Amino acid sequence: MTSTSASINFITKQLQIYVGLFFITTGIIGSTIYFLLFFYSPKLNRRAYSHYILTLSLLSIIYLLNTLLSRVVINGFGIDLTTQSRFLCKFRAYSNQYLLLCFMYLFVLASFDRYTATKREVEERKWTRKKYVHRFIMINLLFWLVICIPHLIAYNIGSNGQCACLSSDYQLYLNYFAAPALVCLFPNMLVGVLGVLTYRNLTQLHQRQRSLERQLIRLNLSHICATVLSTTPYCLQRLYAVIYNAPKSTVQLALDSLFISIGQLSLGCCFASIFYTSFLTSKDIRMETSKLFLVVIRGKRQNQIQPTRTVTRLSTMAMRMMA
Repeated sequence: MTSTSASINFITKQLQIYVGLFFITTGIIGSTIYFLLFFYSPKLNRRAYSHYILTLSLLSIIYLLNTLLSRVVINGFGIDLTTQSRFLCKFRAYSNQYLLLCFMYLFVLASFDRYTATKREVEERKWTRKKYVHRFIMINLLFWLVICIPHLIAYNIGSNGQCACLSSDYQLYLNYFAAPALVCLFPNMLVGVLGVLTYRNLTQLHQRQRSLERQLIRLNLSHICATVLSTTPYCLQRLYAVIYNAPKSTVQLALDSLFISIGQLSLGCCFASIFYTSFLTSKDIRMETSKLFLVVIRGKRQNQIQPTRTVTRLSTMAMRMMA
């Protein structure tokens, strides 16, 4: 039994290190490219929807660096600075929950934007204008900033020296509502319904309007599929933890730790995959990405050529002065 649990714990640790670092590396690279595409490309940033993508990309980078990287360091390498500082304990708990909720519900707003963009009524399409998009983004960021404040109060370093939620009532709220409903059920249900309605409206649009919107709508639908699939293991793990809370053996505890790690890594995959799902499903994203790389390569070549030309001119001038 002891050897079995030790083997499971070893597998869990290796998963945290290698899969976690893989998601962090690929996710930061992909989200950075995605941000640059929608920031610089005139073809992609002419729609207000691009502001959702820009914000989602930034949140993804911050989440991977803050949340997933800290999990790899703590669970994979056994270095936990939150046990040494109350500030770090509270900040990590607060920022983890804040970034997760911001990302999930900003994605809901982005899906709502694509749904209203396919409506025939002009009055309903007004929600896709820039001023409304900016308001929705700011409201989302500020709303969860306030809602997550109890994390700062409830989390602290306990008598066992570990950073944990010390309020039993707030822990019940997290276990039975925040994790299974607020993070999993509500956003996935909303984006799923909005995705179905968007697809239905898209088939009813005339050809010209559909050609203008279909690329961004395809991006959103691919994001919906990737988000629902990548968050499902995390949601199932949270539901299992709520339903089955009986006393467990050492092996069962080790398996629970493995399931928790798989759920957390699947959640990290949700943040790391936003660029790659778009790259696979959108021809425009592939074309704009290739253009971006060409610009970077040409810029490097020009930077290499320019100093050479400058040195040549200076040497020529020096030779003339000497003559």
